[in-house]
Amino acid sequence: MTFKTIKMSLCAVVLFAGVQLSAAQQNSGNKRTPEKMFASLDADEDGMVTLEEFKSKKRKNEVPVERLEKMFKRMDANADGTLTLEEYQKAMEKRKEQAQKMKKRKEAENESED
Repeated sequence: MTFKTIKMSLCAVVLFAGVQLSAAQQNSGNKRTPEKMFASLDADEDGMVTLEEFKSKKRKNEVPVERLEKMFKRMDANADGTLTLEEYQKAMEKRKEQAQKMKKRKEAENESED
C-alpha cells in the first residue's frame, strides 16, 4: 500500500466515525429516559404516580390489571401507594440489570451449545 492509499483509507474511517457519532448524538435526544417515562405516567403532574395513573397509561398496552398491580407494588419501595421519580428510576435500573443478566446467561448457554 502506498502512503496516499493509507491516508485516504484513514480519512474514510474518520469520516465514517464522525457520521456514526453524529447519528448517535441525534438519537440520544429521542431516547426515552426514565425521567421522560415517569413524566408521561404522572397525569396530574404532582411529582408522584398513583396506581390509577400507572394503570390508566399502561392499560393502553393491554397489560392485564393484575400484572400492573404487581409491577406497581414492586416499584413502590416504601409502600405508600405512590411512586416517586427516585423509586421509578431505581426500578428501571433494576430491570435493566436483570435484562443484562438474562442476556449474559443466554449468551453463555449459546456458547456452551457450540
